[in-house]
Amino acid sequence: MTNAVDQEIIRGAVPEASHGLMDFLPALRNGEAIAAGEGVSMPMRVCFDPLPDGRCPKSATASFTSAWSQESEAAQVERVVERWRRGERHAA
Repeated sequence: MTNAVDQEIIRGAVPEASHGLMDFLPALRNGEAIAAGEGVSMPMRVCFDPLPDGRCPKSATASFTSAWSQESEAAQVERVVERWRRGERHAA
């Protein structure tokens, strides 16, 4: 995360004692994160195991820019939201 504005947002969300750890934000690699909050005893840098190829998101092949530049149909959006709420996956 190299954007200074984004870093300041994150810095504002963690306790002041953790601000030193925020210096690592620009150095985070894919699969790394900083865990902070009530769920961890102290903020820490963590690494996630890579997902198997078949389980990785296919976002690298999707053209979001062209899709987002077109107006979507309200009915389609409503169907997607309903599937999310019910926890259903769309059959590929």
